[in-house]
Amino acid sequence: MKKFSSISVRDQRTEKAIGAIIGKKAVERVVDPTFIMHYEGGYKRLIEEEYVLVYSYALIGEDLNPILEYAKFHNCKICLIGYRAVFADYNLTVSPFELLSLFKYAKAVFTTTFHGTALSIINNCNFVMYESKKGFQLLEEFGLESRMVTSDNALEIINQTIDYSKINNLINEKRVNSIKFLEKYIPRGFKDDSNMQ
Repeated sequence: MKKFSSISVRDQRTEKAIGAIIGKKAVERVVDPTFIMHYEGGYKRLIEEEYVLVYSYALIGEDLNPILEYAKFHNCKICLIGYRAVFADYNLTVSPFELLSLFKYAKAVFTTTFHGTALSIINNCNFVMYESKKGFQLLEEFGLESRMVTSDNALEIINQTIDYSKINNLINEKRVNSIKFLEKYIPRGFKDDSNMQ
């Protein structure tokens, strides 16, 4: 690993671990690939009614209460991706573009995953994330630490709006810097030397 001139990582923990081995100057922090893509263009709305999106591998017990209360108060359906459960009106398995559509049109998002958090930020969703170390680092990057919740405060936090104006500027800045780094070390094309002696 020490032979590499530079290594890119996407989170603080990995940055520290790799930096301890090869030196901090050789480690470049880039955004998760989900932030590099531009998600512009129209996505077909999959669910006509207002809905709450739950993107998780398992939410049980008290963690469900804020979701059920929010959906009832706002007269929303509950759409679940990640596992199947009887509390959901929609248990869906979707394509990547359908997934983006579900985030884009959700009234609110409750998630337990890193990528659920990333897609919420990218789509400027009203969201909360149940406790997760990896996810918290992502929230810190964008000044959204308050969106990390427990069942005790999830309902209070989901009812607070997020000002995405500065966050969107930060996403663009991080995207540009990450692309510059990747273009520096990953050539856009290569000469095919397979026929050369």
